Amino acid sequence: MRLLVAAATDEGTAIPAGTEGTVVYVAPRGDTVMVEFAEPEGALVTVRASNVVKVGRSVP
Repeated sequence: MRLLVAAATDEGTAIPAGTEGTVVYVAPRGDTVMVEFAEPEGALVTVRASNVVKVGRSVP
């Protein structure tokens, strides 16, 4: 997934718009997702589902 907006981790680290990561959790209603980023290692950001866009391919 690619961030459409800048976001911050729980620790306050800025993740700029355009950064790609992996969805690790989707809220039950599907309105928010938790995305993990490689840099900084293991960075997690929770954002509205409308603030990310799918890129690449899905893993079966």
